[in-house]
Amino acid sequence: MPRYASTWAEYKHIRSRYPRIGIHIHYRPIFRPPLCLPSVPDMDPGAQNKGIPDRGPTVFAVTTATLALATLFVAARLVSRVGIMRRAGFDDYSLVFAWLIAVLLSLAVCLGVKRGLGRHDSDVDPARLAGLRMCEYVFSILYVCIARLVVLGHV
Repeated sequence: MPRYASTWAEYKHIRSRYPRIGIHIHYRPIFRPPLCLPSVPDMDPGAQNKGIPDRGPTVFAVTTATLALATLFVAARLVSRVGIMRRAGFDDYSLVFAWLIAVLLSLAVCLGVKRGLGRHDSDVDPARLAGLRMCEYVFSILYVCIARLVVLGHV
């Protein structure tokens, strides 16, 4: 019958005392809650979160840079396949379609930033919250479509 040690020191003590005589011992730590809970900032929903920065400009910059980089690579692929080899396959058409959806996705993210994406929920203007949720919904649908089309292009 296995014996369970609740602390690492107890496990090492039993292992050193009975090194190889067939005693099965397992280290299974016991969860002990912390003695004191960490302090939580003011959770009033109406309070402005001064410590949480607005990440909207960063989201906008990363989205724009990623779209520009994707455009560069799609254009290079099309130049090499259509311009040099003089043929385009199904994977090229699906890649162009995925790029068009990526443009729409980037547009949804940029519109979301305008409506409050990147800010804490309590800092978003309640009048813009419905538009922000719509942008997030459109973004999630388009993201799944792009992921599937890119995989389809590599088949």
